Amino acid sequence: MRFVVLIRTLGMAVVIAAHAAEREQKAALLDGVAAWVDGKPITVGEVYRDGEREFTRLAARREMGREEMRREQERLFRAILEDKISQELVLAFFRRQSAETGVSIPEQAVDRQAEDFIRKRFGGDRRAFLEALGQARMTFDEWRETIRRQLIVEQIRAQELTGKVRISPEAIRRYYEENQSEFEHPGQILLRRIILVGPDAESRSNELMDRLYRKEADFSALAREYSWGPEADQGGLWGWRDPEDLAEPLAQKLARAPEGGIVRVELGGEWHLVRLEARDRIGLDAARSMIEARLRREEIERLARQWIESLKEQFHVQYVEVSFGKE
Repeated sequence: MRFVVLIRTLGMAVVIAAHAAEREQKAALLDGVAAWVDGKPITVGEVYRDGEREFTRLAARREMGREEMRREQERLFRAILEDKISQELVLAFFRRQSAETGVSIPEQAVDRQAEDFIRKRFGGDRRAFLEALGQARMTFDEWRETIRRQLIVEQIRAQELTGKVRISPEAIRRYYEENQSEFEHPGQILLRRIILVGPDAESRSNELMDRLYRKEADFSALAREYSWGPEADQGGLWGWRDPEDLAEPLAQKLARAPEGGIVRVELGGEWHLVRLEARDRIGLDAARSMIEARLRREEIERLARQWIESLKEQFHVQYVEVSFGKE
């Protein structure tokens, strides 16, 4: 499940408006309902907005034919819709719990989270933030509500899932021994990255490099908090890469970096911070945190699937057929 604060600098319609998706937009009206959860609607537009980056990347794939594009759009739409349904089920669970116990999210916590987001993403520039909200066709109150919902979901997940998962040292060792091929890659390098975008990306990259140099922050934590890369939720773990497949400016810097070193480079208007985790292979001690994170994630996902299915039995879920313009 994805639980993210939704604020984008592109308008919601750009998700579908790009080239091959234009006619699909006419078939899937943005204000139409895609599903009902506990009496509350999830609109088609909300699904597209949540998956804006994914839909934009998909629309840019020129090699795909019209029918293949339509199938991929539908597959992506269904996956994001399930995420939205899961989120709404968690919120329904919270509403019931709140009615029974009086538990709530303090408004001060919402305000702190909102201010923290503006500071980190916009350097505290409230005018730039409000301009971005306008471009995203959201009011401040609507955006603040997404913050409140996110806090609720995080609190309930910690209560019902993440707080109950424990990964033993034995499980980590066993995974390492049974999956040696994952940790031995001759000629390749293991990387983590943070991708920063926007007009202040360069200054933020300098700020984060300073924090990392002074050991004030962990690279993985910063990736989860700041990166716009698809692997941000995994602490920026980019995986094993062949240096020859990397952009030349990045490959050159990494060739001179020691293991554990971090390089900073501009690529295509984005600023990248890349950490070199290992060359050729990684031992158990170095791999321990990555294995633990993976096993925790897999166990949480397993428990979450079971929990969401149980919530579907407690709260009414109704799907609405959405057309994707098949001709």
